[in-house]
Amino acid sequence: MTSRKSAEAYYSIPDLHERQRRVYACIASNPRMSSNDVARATGMSAENVRNRITELLNDGQIRICGKKRDRITGRTVRQYEKIEDPPTVRWTEVEA
Repeated sequence: MTSRKSAEAYYSIPDLHERQRRVYACIASNPRMSSNDVARATGMSAENVRNRITELLNDGQIRICGKKRDRITGRTVRQYEKIEDPPTVRWTEVEA
């Protein structure tokens, strides 16, 4: 269970929602991208992208759609795609 202070600290991170939107937009326009692909395309750190992807997965905005070999690392990575009719997005509710 997340404490109230933890939730407040999480939502006070500058540009958090903008970063979520950047990751979502990248995946929406380029289905089957891995987190490493998104990091390279957006210029964000791989760790930051993985955190935003986890949030988007938990919010039901994207889903895992496959696996592939990363062209740089050679490791097997998950691929993501947007969900066509996603539920209401938590980060839009926060801004309203």
